[in-house]
Amino acid sequence: MIHFDVTFNLDGLAENVAVMADKVQRKAALDLFGELIQTTPIDTGRARAGWSMDIRQGGNVPEGRKKPKGWKKGDTPLYPRPTTPMPPKGAPYIMIYNNVEYIIHLNDGTPTQPARRFVEKAVDKVSRNLK
Repeated sequence: MIHFDVTFNLDGLAENVAVMADKVQRKAALDLFGELIQTTPIDTGRARAGWSMDIRQGGNVPEGRKKPKGWKKGDTPLYPRPTTPMPPKGAPYIMIYNNVEYIIHLNDGTPTQPARRFVEKAVDKVSRNLK
């Protein structure tokens, strides 16, 4: 009888999975960032130039369902508004945002302008390319 001894280093496997997940997350974020810049409509170029991205770590995960401290009616919060579950406290995450005050109206439309939904289209495109 032939016996094969197969053992796995589960710690090494978990570490490799974590490294690969980090690479996929970073590539997806860079792809999305580039897609948002390319597809943001241009008039003056201000909205397109307003996209920023950074990696955050620790307890500074934004609360998706609370208004920012000091928020007043009429203030425009960061866009897109967080609607998905945020990462666990202490986990690294990549945040893509635009602080231009009219970016929400540019994407979602106004009573006189149709919705363009370029943010959702960019997310869909990058998501399809990940599969």
